[in-house]
Amino acid sequence: MDTASLRRLIEQTVIQVLREQATGGESPPEPRPLVLMTGCVNGLEPVLHQIRRLNEEMGPVRAALSESFCQLVTPESFSEDTGVTDLHLSLTRAEAENLVMSTSLLLVGCLSANSRAKMALGLSDSLPSILWLAARNAQIPIFIAQPPEPLVTPPSPGASPARKTQAEEQMSILRADGAQPVPAKEIFTHLQRFLLERADPVAAKRLREAGPRPIITAEDVERAHRRGMKRWDLPREAIVTMAAHDRARDLGLELTGGNLP
Repeated sequence: MDTASLRRLIEQTVIQVLREQATGGESPPEPRPLVLMTGCVNGLEPVLHQIRRLNEEMGPVRAALSESFCQLVTPESFSEDTGVTDLHLSLTRAEAENLVMSTSLLLVGCLSANSRAKMALGLSDSLPSILWLAARNAQIPIFIAQPPEPLVTPPSPGASPARKTQAEEQMSILRADGAQPVPAKEIFTHLQRFLLERADPVAAKRLREAGPRPIITAEDVERAHRRGMKRWDLPREAIVTMAAHDRARDLGLELTGGNLP
């Protein structure tokens, strides 16, 4: 085993011990998606729209907002646009490690050039870089939203392309660390598929074969039950996960229509 692999193994062991200590032997809280926003507003509007969908349909979502991002968008405005109210504006390394213990995935909604460079270099001197390292070391799935605009402004004719090359090299390093780029306008669809794949492979297979369609999860069923629903007429194209079907049966909620298991 090489040094890097050994270090990663030790880090994972330490994180597991910290997780057990933090929960006091009790069941840990249900993992939730975590959004990281850094000092960049390139392609921000579709990202905020997708985060709102995540929060409404897969949430509740938590968000970590860097100081530079808050200089561009206030926390209050971010919450109003996305519906996310569980915000983290500063984190120590220990707090970041505790936060990722209950995180199902990390979505980097907006990635600035400065944060991208620090992440690629493995630095940990800011909220984004500290949280990135904590998520990477804990092997939390990481996704990076890709804005519709180019990663950097193309150089003018005759100018050196070094800046663009550097940005591409940094993204290559992040991808090698396990980060998965996703188009900003397709964040919800990609993450929905990812979480379904992990929770319900059978429904995920149907989803891949049928294309993007509404997905009914166990959490959706529980919310419907809390609203007092006894019968839920689903869209014909909806896909019901096995977990949702079982939960509906347990709660006495009749599901009709949709693609039932």
